[in-house]
Amino acid sequence: MSIEKQLINFNLSEIADGGAWKIEAMNSIKEYLEGEFSDEISDGHIVVIA
Repeated sequence: MSIEKQLINFNLSEIADGGAWKIEAMNSIKEYLEGEFSDEISDGHIVVIA
């Protein structure tokens, strides 16, 4: 009789902070894009959604 073992892979840091790192990363990217494309955003050509 053989028993197959399956590995479960997860990241404890993601569980520990409830995904806050994803929100922080998204906000950082949003701030960067808003700075780089401020003229296009004010002209209404680009919309940054985050």
